[in-house]
Amino acid sequence: MKRFEIWEKYLVSDLDIMSGETVFPGSRLTVRHVGGMLERGELPSIILEDYPYLSQEDIKFAPIYVKAYPNVGHPKKPEVFD
Repeated sequence: MKRFEIWEKYLVSDLDIMSGETVFPGSRLTVRHVGGMLERGELPSIILEDYPYLSQEDIKFAPIYVKAYPNVGHPKKPEVFD
């Protein structure tokens, strides 16, 4: 748990970057995006190939972050078709 807390401190949350969504430093790549990719079964090696600046800890902790901080907000309105 301590490693996760240390890792989490290096993440960036700035309203001017991705509307404040938490991103990896020096990027516009959200932690939620990477965590979601892993939850859907994407291989870590593929993610690291696409985003070589990520670390093994980023890959390990991103899905934990997504579960620890679920997306909140209003549910999407259903589409209305005429």
